[in-house]
Amino acid sequence: MTVCIVCQSCCVSVVVGVLKFFGNLSCTSYAVPMETIVRTYPLFMEVISEGVADQASQYWGVAVDTFGLLGSTQSGRSTLAVNAAQTADIVKVLGTYFSSINTGTKARSLESASILLAYNATPQDEELSEHWYNLLGQNVFQNVFAVVRQPFPDLQSVGLKFMKALSVCTWGQRAIHKGAGFIEYLLDRTTGLDKTGKELKYDIVSGLVSKKETCVETFGQAVYMKLKEYRDEGPFFVKGEHVIAFQDS
Repeated sequence: MTVCIVCQSCCVSVVVGVLKFFGNLSCTSYAVPMETIVRTYPLFMEVISEGVADQASQYWGVAVDTFGLLGSTQSGRSTLAVNAAQTADIVKVLGTYFSSINTGTKARSLESASILLAYNATPQDEELSEHWYNLLGQNVFQNVFAVVRQPFPDLQSVGLKFMKALSVCTWGQRAIHKGAGFIEYLLDRTTGLDKTGKELKYDIVSGLVSKKETCVETFGQAVYMKLKEYRDEGPFFVKGEHVIAFQDS
């Protein structure tokens, strides 16, 4: 029995190490093309798929992280696109964790998805990101917005990172437009965010404004001007209060 437990523990350690190694390798400047890795070691994608699907597994977190890393490079994204069916299954499972009662699960899955959607170097990348976004679930935007509104800085940050990935894409701006109340939330400077949260919110506004034509077409000129004003004022702007002094009679 003891030998079996030791062997199982060793296997988990090996799996974790292999996932971390190949995940990091795919992001280095001297990277081995991810297509080569998956072609040479076809079990690599299977291990990620099984790890993400089984939240009870000891390498769940590493599998989730590695999947996000794959989406952060051109080579990795090409590999995910080639393995479309397997990738779709992983993305769908990842989206179910956004509404988890476990804050760690929610944060880690959102972080991975944010990285996956943030790489939009070409129109093809944007199309892939939009496709994967739609696989995350029917109510994905409202689920993430609910995370952003929770009073926990760590959750707010990962939720805002997700929204930041949407802000610089045409399809992402349309998704934001459909999300009731989010633009009002962005423009409200009294939402109680910490420094990181305010900076991320500012990044989202800047992303929206950076695509002027899309922003005006999607939200209208009036909203665009309000967003632009917010951007010009900076992330930490505080409106001055009018103070009326009464002279003693």
